[in-house]
Amino acid sequence: FSEGIGYLAKPLSVDEDEDGEDSDKLDIAFYIVAHESGHQWWGNIVMPGKGPGGNIISEGLAEFSALMLVHHELGEDQGKTLRRRWERDYAFGRSPDDERSINRTDGTRPGDQVITYQRAGFVFWMLRNLMGEEAMVAGLRAFVAKWRDGVETPEGLDFPLIEDMVVSLREHAPDQAKFDAFVADWILGTKFPELEVADARIADGGTDGAYATEGSLRNIAVGRGASASPVEVVVRVLGEKPAEEGAKAPFQDVVVTLNGADPSSFRVETAFKPVKIMVDPGVTLLFAGRQRCEKNL
Repeated sequence: FSEGIGYLAKPLSVDEDEDGEDSDKLDIAFYIVAHESGHQWWGNIVMPGKGPGGNIISEGLAEFSALMLVHHELGEDQGKTLRRRWERDYAFGRSPDDERSINRTDGTRPGDQVITYQRAGFVFWMLRNLMGEEAMVAGLRAFVAKWRDGVETPEGLDFPLIEDMVVSLREHAPDQAKFDAFVADWILGTKFPELEVADARIADGGTDGAYATEGSLRNIAVGRGASASPVEVVVRVLGEKPAEEGAKAPFQDVVVTLNGADPSSFRVETAFKPVKIMVDPGVTLLFAGRQRCEKNL
């Protein structure tokens, strides 16, 4: 049940988090049990079909369910830690030259495992953010209700693939046009942005004595991971962390939209002196280059 690795007595520490706080921790035992418990639904109540993407219904949705439980029971800090681990494992474990989309992955190629687990779990989390959790859960309930124990057909029992899950979720999407665009990029496609911050600096000309931070953000992904569709991402400017125990560093956020490979400039004015820029502090977007997108000023 522990997947052959045993259980740790203490949560696993990872690198210092993006706000400069103490190291995040991830309760590995809780996460593994959550994943394996998810198989009561994904792989048992709903048996996946025998075809490309079928195993992702079992493993990818179990990963997503485990993340949901970590988020709600252990807190979003541990949820962010888990997503960063997934992102790192996917970025270093994928095979970009022959990578297939989630719905075409069948476990026969190098790199398929990180698509089945890490990419799928993160992408389903991104879809949850797009749809809203209530709508996402409603769609998954409808998916389970339709496909539990299989569907009778003249040829015998039929079992679902990823496309069938998409159909169930789409009916509950508040904005079906945005849903379709997301699915085309992330589930039926292989989108994987690679972001880069350039020209980050404290600029002159802040209003009323404010500090002004300027820079540009660009998606430098090429090949199968590139996409012409827009990418929206938060850029955060952080100030110095106060000395008081428990105090957090002040920050100011701005949303930057990237269109293709064109760089997008940003300017953030703050009452505090900026010391650092970081991209996607909430770890809501799966992308390469996260460490390169943290710049000290």
